[in-house]
Amino acid sequence: MLARAWAIYRSAAAVLLTVVLLLLLSDVLAGAFMTVFPRPTPDDALKARMLRLPYYYQQAWAAQYWTEHLQVIYRWQYSPYTLWRTQPYQGQHINVDARGRRVTPNATCVDGAPRVFFFGGSTMWGYGVSDENTIPAYVQANLPTICAVNWGELGYNSTQNLILLQRLLASGDVPDVVVFYDGNNDIAAAHRYGKAGAHMFAEAFAPLGSRSPAPSVLDVLRTSNLARLLAPAQPQEDFSQLVSPPFDAAFVAAVADTYLANVRSLQALAQAYGFEAVAFVQPVLAMSARALSDDEQAFLWNVPHGFVELTREVYPHWQQAAAREERLVYLGSLFDDLDLSIWIDSHHMTAWGNLVVADAITRVLAPLVGQNE
Repeated sequence: MLARAWAIYRSAAAVLLTVVLLLLLSDVLAGAFMTVFPRPTPDDALKARMLRLPYYYQQAWAAQYWTEHLQVIYRWQYSPYTLWRTQPYQGQHINVDARGRRVTPNATCVDGAPRVFFFGGSTMWGYGVSDENTIPAYVQANLPTICAVNWGELGYNSTQNLILLQRLLASGDVPDVVVFYDGNNDIAAAHRYGKAGAHMFAEAFAPLGSRSPAPSVLDVLRTSNLARLLAPAQPQEDFSQLVSPPFDAAFVAAVADTYLANVRSLQALAQAYGFEAVAFVQPVLAMSARALSDDEQAFLWNVPHGFVELTREVYPHWQQAAAREERLVYLGSLFDDLDLSIWIDSHHMTAWGNLVVADAITRVLAPLVGQNE
């Protein structure tokens, strides 16, 4: 009886050992295969898609720009209260200083120069363009004696920009003029996570608030080379919290009011600390009143379901508020009469688009900094 049990045990152990060895061999072979035949990543797909756009197609600088762009985005360092800042970077087209600020070429940051702080998300940061083609860089060129400082950050919304400004003021870093340029990210985060006032990339930071259990065998297997080889090339994003139309009127109002409350707080800080402040509602493709090209229509089709509809419900609230408030400027219709290559997706712009926005901002800022346009 014992001999039979021992024989069964030896047979089972041999089978188990064989399975383990086969899995290990398969994992090694899968790793070698992916080394020789690397699978296209989402970053590869983004770069290829951008280089096919008419604005970038056959531009000698474009490939190098997008190589640098993909080395910069989503490589963050921790920032208190606002969660992330882009890490320092030096490149041919993109440069980020030690404080996580996109460099503004030719900024006249000498004693006595009016300091203008620019806050916003990736559009203010300069997504898709070189340092000299960002909005702050163009404003600097229009008003050459100012010191333009680009505090824009990938993914930031108006709440994060307000907190960042508060931290700068508390440290004694008080500018002469503050520019807020927001809209898209306030709507995008609320739409993505189903809550007004939400911030982007919540799934990246949510695990920090819970104690992670020890990894299971299944967790280890999911991270193996074999699992990576067999997994879909581009994993699907989780949109389980996404809000779909029809939208509750209270939700739409909450999204709009959260932004407007931040604008009022900005003005209160300006009065308390003695600087000038102007908030600009950024233009987005969803609010364009002119006929869209095929590429532009595709940009709107590629955003998450319901985002365009939510944008078109929230923006009129801001347009109405801008008609009442002097230091809130609505730019949603800025491109309606222009036939330029403006968009590279639903809200990021070409250098031409940034130039038009910068000119609109310049017209407002010029008297605040004692300069003629």
